Amino acid sequence: MKLIPSLLLLPALGAAAALVAQTPTPAPTPPAPPPAAAAAQGGSPLPPGPGHDTMVRVCSGCHAPDIAAQQRLTPDGWHELVEMMANNGAVATDAELAEITVYLTRSFPADQLPGR
Repeated sequence: MKLIPSLLLLPALGAAAALVAQTPTPAPTPPAPPPAAAAAQGGSPLPPGPGHDTMVRVCSGCHAPDIAAQQRLTPDGWHELVEMMANNGAVATDAELAEITVYLTRSFPADQLPGR
């Protein structure tokens, strides 16, 4: 094995350091928009409106809140489903659960099929 004197390696190390110093740093990724903004931009099937943010916050504790957009229930059906979720561990006040029920009833009524 042939040894290269360390003085001969200095120019190569200097060139490598210069290349590293000139490499541009990638721009940071911008933060994701809040849920209401994403919905307004078409990034979510959940329409904006009163109760949206509460529903996203509470429901996302256990599942993707977007699955609500696949359901069409009567007001009583939404009430029963929200109560069942609360009994299964959804953390919300009674007022928040009522707000979520109104939001879901208004956004996904039983007489409107998904995709229409």
